[in-house]
Amino acid sequence: MAANQPSLADLRKKVNDLNAQYDAFFAGQPRISRDAALMDSLRDGLQPVVAALQALPAGTERDDVLRTAQNNLNLYGTEGDAIRKAQAAGPDALEAHRLATWSTFTTRRYVRHFAGRARATRDLGLLNELIEDLKRLNEDVATLGQEFSNGELSEARTTVENSLRLYQEERTAIQEARTRATPEELADVLAQVANDQFQLYQDHFVGKARNSRRPDLLQRMVGSLQGVLDLMQSVGAKLPGHTHNGRNIETVTRQIQFFESELGEIRKARQESSFKDLVGALGQAANQVFEEYRQHFAGQDRRTRELARLSKLCDQLYEIAHQMDDLDRVREDEMNLHNLSIVLDNLRFYEREYDEVQKAQNTQSGAPAA
Repeated sequence: MAANQPSLADLRKKVNDLNAQYDAFFAGQPRISRDAALMDSLRDGLQPVVAALQALPAGTERDDVLRTAQNNLNLYGTEGDAIRKAQAAGPDALEAHRLATWSTFTTRRYVRHFAGRARATRDLGLLNELIEDLKRLNEDVATLGQEFSNGELSEARTTVENSLRLYQEERTAIQEARTRATPEELADVLAQVANDQFQLYQDHFVGKARNSRRPDLLQRMVGSLQGVLDLMQSVGAKLPGHTHNGRNIETVTRQIQFFESELGEIRKARQESSFKDLVGALGQAANQVFEEYRQHFAGQDRRTRELARLSKLCDQLYEIAHQMDDLDRVREDEMNLHNLSIVLDNLRFYEREYDEVQKAQNTQSGAPAA
C-alpha cells in the first residue's frame, strides 16, 4: 500500500460519516424542503472514496464496503435529481408543502394528547386551539386550491377537513363526559385538569427566557383554568362539605392571578425585544430542547425511554416553530428561516421517534401496536 493511500478502515469511516450526514439531513424528510447543493456535496465527497476503494485489493471486507459506497453514491445522485424536480414545481408547491406540514403537526398533537385518553380529563383549551388552527389552515388550503393543485395539497385538504370534524365532535364528547360525572367524580377530574395546567407552566415557562415564550399559550392556560374554576364553584354548591374542592378553588384562583401577571411580563419582554433578539431567543430555546433530547434519548434503548418527556419535547419544539413561523410572516430573515428549517426537521424526527418508542414499549409489554 502506498504511503499516502487511505486504509480500508479510513475509507469505511468516510462512507459511514457521509451516510450519517444523509440520515441527519435527508432521511425521512420531504424532498421539496431539502438542500440540493448539500446532497451534491455528499455525492462529490463519496466519489473519490469509491475510486480509492476500487484501487484496494479485492476481498470480502473491501467488497462489502465498496458495495455500500456505490449504492450510496447512486442514492445521493438520484435524490439530488428528485429534490430539484420537486422544487421546480415553484412557490405554490412550497406553500402546499408548508400547509401540509402544519396540518400534520396539528394532527400529531391531537394523537399524543387525546387518542385513547379519558375524555373528561382532556385539555379543552388545547383542543379549541387545534380547532382554530385547522380552521385557518382550511381557509389557506382553499385559497391556494383555487389556483394550484398537487397531491400534497389534496392530502392536506383531506386531513384538515376530516380532523376538523373529529375534533369538534371530540370537544362535545369531552363536555358531555364531564356532565355525566357525579359531583364527587367531577371534583377529582377538575383537580387533575388544573394540575395538568400547572405542569404545562412548568414545562413551557419556568426557567425560560420570557421573550421566547408564546403569549397565546399562557392566555390559553388562563382560559382553561377559568373554566375549571367555574366548574369547581358549581361543584362546591352541590358539595359544600367537600374540603379538597374548596382548597382547590383557592389554589386555582391564585394561579390564575399569577399567570395573568406573568402574561403581562411576557408581553412586555417581547415588546422591548428587537426582531433580532426574538430570533436569537427562539434559536437558543430550540438548542435547549435539542440538548435535552440528546441527554435522554439519543442512543438509548427505546423500551426504557419516557414517552411523556418525549411528548413534552415535541410540544416545546412546536411552540418554538410556531413563533418562528409567525416571525417569518412579519419579516423575511435568513437566520430565522434557517432556524425554522432545523426546528421543523427535528420536530418531524421527534414525532417519528415518539411512534418508535411507543411501538417498542407496546411490543415489550405485549400490547397491540398503535
